[in-house]
Amino acid sequence: MIMFSIFVAFMFTSDPTIKAIGFSFAAGVFLDAFVVRLTLVPAIMAIIGSRLWYHPAWFARYVPDPDIEGQRLEGKLSTGELVTAETSAPR
Repeated sequence: MIMFSIFVAFMFTSDPTIKAIGFSFAAGVFLDAFVVRLTLVPAIMAIIGSRLWYHPAWFARYVPDPDIEGQRLEGKLSTGELVTAETSAPR
């Protein structure tokens, strides 16, 4: 909306060239924001489905798996596989 309003503000000048440029920029931002990003992209993602997130096995060696949700950590904690430095240190 900010970009759209900035380009619409160009319409209030007296120069017709700047008005035309402002109108075309505002129309482009409006079409990109509402038509492309709110309708076309979600529709294509729904059609493609899980194939959109395909990740080849050979490429996994080059991309780290950060475990953002912590599922592996929860699994290690529940099975007792994870040992803290406090419990493993000799006394």
